Amino acid sequence: MFNQVFTYYNVLLISTGRFIELFRKYHGFEDHKLKLKKPTQLQEVLNIARELLADIKEGKPVFEKPNKIHQLRTVLEM
Repeated sequence: MFNQVFTYYNVLLISTGRFIELFRKYHGFEDHKLKLKKPTQLQEVLNIARELLADIKEGKPVFEKPNKIHQLRTVLEM
């Protein structure tokens, strides 16, 4: 499904609990970055991005920039 290596540096602020949990799960706090390569990991990021975009459409407050979330989703759906 995903045949690319996805690295996302300093582009998206990590303030949503879902992303923070992802950082904890894959030990991203140790290096202050998260490098995800496996399809299951990338699918998790895509699911979070889709959930955040749905929250934005419903009018819920989201701390991340909507344009960055949309960009993230678009890249992962390629």
